[in-house]
Parts: sequence; structure tokens; C-alpha cells
Amino acid sequence: MADAPPTKLTVTDSEGKSTTADSANEYFLSLALERLDIKFRFQVPVAGYRLDFMVFIPFSNGIEIEGGYWHQRQEEERLREAIVSRILQGELFTFTEDETDTVPHCVQTIRKYLRYP
Repeated sequence: MADAPPTKLTVTDSEGKSTTADSANEYFLSLALERLDIKFRFQVPVAGYRLDFMVFIPFSNGIEIEGGYWHQRQEEERLREAIVSRILQGELFTFTEDETDTVPHCVQTIRKYLRYP
């Protein structure tokens, strides 16, 4: 299993800041962003919320990984997405857990939604 995460899921963003990921999905997405040479920040505070990823290709785009917790709170999540989207220069993308369960799936998802080569 090449994509098995280590015990401690540490993400180091493009600015050199290391943060513990909340899930293997976040860890895998960070590895995919590195593999594609996309600059990113992790766990970014935006308007009172914590954005999972901010990527710069070339504008600031947000990426959220939608977990089971948020499936139960869809109305609150939509409001949060609307607020964050208005602040970003680009778009806010929401990836599912299935789209981010391995590094190859993350690469495929990034290319699909962000139209990245």
C-alpha cells in the first residue's frame, strides 16, 4: 500500500509551515499538490472559518474536503462556502472523501476540478 499514511499526518505547506492533518485525505491531498508542484497553504483562517487548503494557480482558490460531519450540517456548510467564496480571488472547490482517499485520486481530482495539466 504505497499511499498508507504515516502514524502522524504532518503537512508542510509551501511556506514551510508544518501542521498536523485532521485526516489521511488532507495528507494525501497535500502530497498530490506537492507532486503537481502547486503552491499551497494549509489550514488557512478565512472569515472566522478554517479553510483546508488555499492553492495558488495563479489566483487564490480554496479546497475543502467534505467529511461525514459536514454531510449532517449541509445548510451551515453552504453558508460557510458562500462567505469564503466571496473573500477568495478564485473559487472554492469541495472534494469528497472518495475523491481524496489516495494520492492518485487526489491528482486526478485536482486536474478535473482545477483544470490543472
